[in-house]
Amino acid sequence: MRVFLFYATFKKELPSWRLTVRIFGKPLRLVISDVDGVILHLVGFLKNNLARTALELGFSIEPIEDYFRDVKAGSRRGHANLGQGLAEFWPELSLEKSQKFTQRFRDIEKESPYPAIDGSVQNITWLHREGIAVALCTSNDMLTLSYRMYSIGLDMSLFRVLSTADSIYSKPHPKTLDLVFEKVSIPREHAVYVGDWYPDLAVARAGQVRFLAVLSGGIPRGAFLREGVPSDHILETFSNIRSLITPD
Repeated sequence: MRVFLFYATFKKELPSWRLTVRIFGKPLRLVISDVDGVILHLVGFLKNNLARTALELGFSIEPIEDYFRDVKAGSRRGHANLGQGLAEFWPELSLEKSQKFTQRFRDIEKESPYPAIDGSVQNITWLHREGIAVALCTSNDMLTLSYRMYSIGLDMSLFRVLSTADSIYSKPHPKTLDLVFEKVSIPREHAVYVGDWYPDLAVARAGQVRFLAVLSGGIPRGAFLREGVPSDHILETFSNIRSLITPD
């Protein structure tokens, strides 16, 4: 039975005294952020963890090498989650072996947690302090998200909404953001979605939310430009969003 773990938390209420702020001329009241590649530094670490798992289980690492080479070149769109990746790397993989790979991979991740991207934790704290709500939209399940946030010392109560793989609609489902806006009384035009991956862009467009791309996840600038993301909506890292936010 699939567990529905999409919820809001209000332990830390947003400051009510802040003036309205804007981004690209429109009010900004909500930032929806991906986790891996936006808050957490996965470039290099993810590839190494996948390869280590594959070698331990006797799988070829050539599909992993090919995948990351193509993603870096912008010639492959990437996977929305680990399950999709395993199905592409080794199409003949049985369910039992796929589950074994996933379990060992998650154990390795816990042994060597992904570090925070420079400035990402401080940026979330800053957004909260400025009265801007923050939501997470991730393809991680709730358990994985919890230990990843714990490993970087990020207080989960800073987030108004959590959309995870356990949610009734999860990324890259086109209705993913519908659940976010059911939980917050904020118009979609007053929100932005920050992501580093093709599924992030797809979810933002399906949800009619402005998209800001970050390059910290390994997708090159040219790939986002080809997808129609304006050049001034492409940032090096999540913390660069602060330079775009202006008081009303």
